Amino acid sequence: MVKNVALESWKYTYNKIYSFQFIQNFIDENYFPSKLAIFIPKIKQKEIFFKVAAINSQIVGFCQIGDRSQGMELCRIYLLPDYIGKGIGKALLTLGEEFIKSKENREYFCYVHEKNQFGRNFYIRNGFIHLPYKDKDDEWYMEKKLQY
Repeated sequence: MVKNVALESWKYTYNKIYSFQFIQNFIDENYFPSKLAIFIPKIKQKEIFFKVAAINSQIVGFCQIGDRSQGMELCRIYLLPDYIGKGIGKALLTLGEEFIKSKENREYFCYVHEKNQFGRNFYIRNGFIHLPYKDKDDEWYMEKKLQY
């Protein structure tokens, strides 16, 4: 289930940044079924990219990319902790980049919490650069230019 992946990913990544109660409330608010259901028509119409990674019929990760007023945004990429470092995140990112290219975009961006060293390292390893002048509060703005 997508909600479980989000919860386990947040607990793993943000346990030293946010309280467990904050994490639980965030996931409960943003990942209940009716909230996720609004994405289905947008996914079918290819307005957004949403892909899950599954192993033995169990969802182990997912990635979402959407078109915002400032361009294409990697909204989230989450993995169950046991599947980190196995190339699944990179594979999801690669599929997302194919979606971005199909929309004739040459770059995309994401925000990552300044204290999320793990996330920042993942993005840097995958070609993103930090643009400090675009940071928002405690969120780093990171951008990647795609090669064609």
